[in-house]
Amino acid sequence: MTLGKRFNNQSILDISTSVCGKYIAFIVNIILLLGLIFLAIGNFEMFLAGVGIWFFRSTPTWILAVYLIIPSFYLALKGLKNICRFNFLLYIIIPLILFLIILNLRDFRITSLLPIAEDGFLSIFKAVPSSLFAFVGFETLAFINPYIKNPGEMTRRASLSLMITTLLFTLIMLASIGIFGEALVFKRFNSLLGLARLIRLPVLERIDLYFIAAWIIGMNLVINTYLFLIYDSAQKIFQFKSKLIPMAVIAVLIIIVVSLTDDNILILTLTNISGFVSIFIGFLIPLIFLVIAVIRGKKGGGSV
Repeated sequence: MTLGKRFNNQSILDISTSVCGKYIAFIVNIILLLGLIFLAIGNFEMFLAGVGIWFFRSTPTWILAVYLIIPSFYLALKGLKNICRFNFLLYIIIPLILFLIILNLRDFRITSLLPIAEDGFLSIFKAVPSSLFAFVGFETLAFINPYIKNPGEMTRRASLSLMITTLLFTLIMLASIGIFGEALVFKRFNSLLGLARLIRLPVLERIDLYFIAAWIIGMNLVINTYLFLIYDSAQKIFQFKSKLIPMAVIAVLIIIVVSLTDDNILILTLTNISGFVSIFIGFLIPLIFLVIAVIRGKKGGGSV
């Protein structure tokens, strides 16, 4: 039995109180909240870096941060239902990515992928931490459980979405290496946007701008979700009466941090750490809670 089924319609914060007790849960929940803030900052750093590189190279980071966080701030104020409606755009972005890969297949060279696993599995294993950032986001399931109408379906649908994500990122990786070559891939900030710049169509010009716009929308969707979850978690911990002021404080905090960490190496480090934070929040903590719940006989709102 998974933790979500054992504690139906409860978020990880509520489960923490049920499993650990009020005082220990308060500390654990603060750690979870800080983890969400860190993940939001890591994603927002990537967002700012991409927009800065592709559009506004001379614009100060803090101005970009203010400009880009306003739509997310507004949507987060409207609640999770509106965020989910806006996230429907992801269903449009995924086919666009596949279309982008197909258009570039003419430049694909299978020899760029060979020889496979030449450096051995140890090198592949060492590269795993840096790839974990691609799967950041699944930890949000631990927080949105109370808002799901059919929580019993969450595990199946989440597993399906992770499979789709894994397949999509694998295709992007293979296409990028096959088209750019191994050496050039490592020099690019975003291989997907690099693929978009290669497209040439007889009627439309600057096709890459359409894909960059789709990427911006996709990143905005991520920031929307994190902003809402940070506020929602903080509200459960500290019992805020106002919604606007705490949300504004969170947004300002993120803007200040990203403005002070405007360094490419630091951004890369943050993204690598974000993968571990996501695993910690989305897998390790729930696993620990599940073990404790089984040992203590906890289920739902009380004991079994």
